[in-house]
Amino acid sequence: MKKLLLLLTSIVSFSIVNGQIQGYSVGDTVDDFTVTTIDGEEINLYTITAGGQYVYIDFFFADCGPCQLTAPHFNEFHERYGCNEGDVFCVSINTGQDDDDYVENYETTYGGDYSPCPISSGDGGSGPVDTDFNPAAYPTICLISPDNELLNGDIWPISSYSTFADALEDEGFTPSEMECTVLSVDDLTKEASFAIYPNPARDFITLELKDNSISINSIEVINFSGQRVYSDENISDTKLRVDIEEFDAGVYLLNILDSNNNRTTYRFTVLH
Repeated sequence: MKKLLLLLTSIVSFSIVNGQIQGYSVGDTVDDFTVTTIDGEEINLYTITAGGQYVYIDFFFADCGPCQLTAPHFNEFHERYGCNEGDVFCVSINTGQDDDDYVENYETTYGGDYSPCPISSGDGGSGPVDTDFNPAAYPTICLISPDNELLNGDIWPISSYSTFADALEDEGFTPSEMECTVLSVDDLTKEASFAIYPNPARDFITLELKDNSISINSIEVINFSGQRVYSDENISDTKLRVDIEEFDAGVYLLNILDSNNNRTTYRFTVLH
């Protein structure tokens, strides 16, 4: 019954009423949260913002007609602006009423031909986040600053991916378009035969080479200000431990150059 009421409310209000965050007012500092995506990735809000990124949160449920219509625009923005590797991090948060399988079907059916942004269902702990932010209707897409301030509780109406870029510019920030270059854990393992763990991490990460036909020439770690914070060009082992306990909390890029001169980039998160 709740899902039906939400669906009817969203359809009726799609063109005349804006979804709106009720749990916070614009200018408030939002609470931290952690969710797990349908792909098993753990996402922590304050860790992302500590890396200097703005955050878009798309609150939705799978049977919501307007959500289905806006999902491809959100995913196109996610892809055009670097797949969460650049200025902005995009995440979709379910009401908590849909499980991983139902949300995965939603994403596959309605997400469009773009790299999907991380998406969390009730199985991944999305429900308490939805309750905390308390959207009045769905979809509600809000914008959070790197200082964890709610900048906009209602990105609406959504006509294309550029709606999200325009909303950032209204806040005095112009995001940079960039290609998606960072591989997922599965792609990284498949294409370069590496295992990287744990992620997120607190004290160290381990880079393990699984393919005996190649070796690692060098690695470097770059923070999201573009500064190199670690490098190693003398690697002889197939398993390398990188101490990160002195790193600031945030998101980092690990660049790997192998013996075939193939360069692979992987994103990891440091917690403290």
